Formats: sequence, structure tokens, C-alpha cells
Amino acid sequence: MNIERILSRTLVTAPRSASVQTVAKLMLEHHVGMVLVTDDPPNQYQAIGVLTDRDLALRALAPALPAAQTHAGDLLTASLYSIAVTSTIPQTILMMQERGVRRLAVLDESNRLIGVVSLDDVIDALGVEMDAIRGIFRSERAHEAGSSGPWPLRDAPWAAPAPSEARD
Repeated sequence: MNIERILSRTLVTAPRSASVQTVAKLMLEHHVGMVLVTDDPPNQYQAIGVLTDRDLALRALAPALPAAQTHAGDLLTASLYSIAVTSTIPQTILMMQERGVRRLAVLDESNRLIGVVSLDDVIDALGVEMDAIRGIFRSERAHEAGSSGPWPLRDAPWAAPAPSEARD
């Protein structure tokens, strides 16, 4: 599966002159953990970095900076790591691990920013795949119910119980 199916196309931006209080409100309003910081007008379409919820916690809250007087440009991370929309989930995980980040900008085939993929998005997608695999085990058990053959996966501790089985 490539990340096009799981990325968030919601791109929330704030100018570098915005207060971190404003940025935090944007994160809350749009339910995102990263805001793209742009230059101030007239260059407001130029992304200059990112500010994450973690940045706010570690760089503003922990040192008790005044949120209304501290600007996004003072705390932003200038590195914006990106990945191609055609990348797979394993490639995305590897890049996040190598870069030490939880979110990546996603670029289309023309190198345009089209969204963000987060570690939460990846975990959700993997959870759906694990549920599908568990369904295979349940289906297999239902088909095996009348059989007397040995089925090594049937008693595996990680295998889901058949719908008719009750657990203590």
C-alpha cells in the first residue's frame, strides 16, 4: 500500500509572525500536530519550516515562554522532510526512523506539497491490515471446525479466537 491512501491533505499554515498561542489554537481547531510555517507577506506562500505539537511543548511550554508574545518563527524547525506520494508504508517508516520525525510532507509527481503523513496515519493503516489478517484466522478456524487435522496456527497465542470460542 502506498501512502496516498493514508495521507492527510489538510495543510494548516501560519506566518512566522504568528504567536505560538495562535499556532496551538490552529492545531486544536484542525486536529493536526504540525503546522507549516510560512514567510510573512508578501512571501506568505513560501514554507520556511514546521512547528509541531512537540516543538510547542519542549521549546515554549517547558521553558515557560509567554505564548502570546513568542512567534512561530522563533521556534520553528527549518528542516521539512518529505516523501513521494508513491512511497510505501515500510519506506515511510524507514524515513521517519532515519530522520527522527513523526510526520513527513508528501509530494506529488510534480514535486508539489499535497499533504502530510503522520506516524498515527501509519499505525492506523497497519491496524486495519492486522484486523484483516485476524479475519483470515477466524475464517480458517470456522472451516477447520469439523476437521481432525493438526492446525499449528489454531492455538498460537496471537491468533484470534473463533467466534464460537469463549475465553476465560
